Amino acid sequence: MTTSPKYGTLTGIMSENLTPEGIQDLNIDETEAHQQSVKKIMKAFDTLGYSKIKTPTIENYESLAKGLGPLKDKAVKFLDPSGNILILRPDHTAPIARLISTRLKDETFPLNLSYADPVFRQSASHYEGGLEQFQAGVEIIGDDSAEADAAVLNACIQALSNISNLDFGIDIGHISFTEGLDETKRQALLNGDYLTFGEIPKRGDKTLVKDNTRLTKVAALLDGSPADITFNLGLVKDIDYYTGIIFEAYDKKTKRIIASGGRYDNLLEKFGVPNPAVGFAIHVNRLQGQVS
Repeated sequence: MTTSPKYGTLTGIMSENLTPEGIQDLNIDETEAHQQSVKKIMKAFDTLGYSKIKTPTIENYESLAKGLGPLKDKAVKFLDPSGNILILRPDHTAPIARLISTRLKDETFPLNLSYADPVFRQSASHYEGGLEQFQAGVEIIGDDSAEADAAVLNACIQALSNISNLDFGIDIGHISFTEGLDETKRQALLNGDYLTFGEIPKRGDKTLVKDNTRLTKVAALLDGSPADITFNLGLVKDIDYYTGIIFEAYDKKTKRIIASGGRYDNLLEKFGVPNPAVGFAIHVNRLQGQVS
């Protein structure tokens, strides 16, 4: 019995004809669905005025390591003929930060950027996705305002709204939700350990964050949005990376996270060009079957 690209079993196919675990072919219908998803997502980004960029699939490990955080451990590494460590791009944000620190550092900020390319990550679970994951997303570089936070949320909502038959919701959190907690509760909240935390964090409408000036302004800017938006006091993560708003989009049918992002104002400084930034990525692989 052999392992299929979707982690099932295949019979009648010789193992040497299969792709590596975590990598899969797309048949004719799957390719069409994928291309239609990307086309509809990028159309939304184009309409909203985001400029397309493209970073290399292969990067120097040393060039990106300072901005990868925990993803360093999930990167696919190999050596070039000179013995330098190379990696397959494990995310888009760090390569974009590298690009801004080199070829885009003299541009006028803010920059509104978009991309659509695969990333490669070694995953501990099938739920996280395969080794190759296709992402499309946007970054706003050089704007630390609530308007920029709302703009990337709106870009996510508009892009996902272009996907036929997709019923999705948006959860919004903030790194400040950990403030005022003792270290035990803080770590429990970050780990999603609600037993130790002592309660399940509340989820609700904008009245839940009425004392958070930043989120109140974001909520006002998104008023009238077609998306089902919920504020989630338990949505805090990657405190060494995120510096403000955090959000996730989820498929109401499958409960899978189909997009995620937030504000990361400290990352670009690691590449020598300090600038606030906020962005998100849509996990396109998880949309397969959603395009009519």
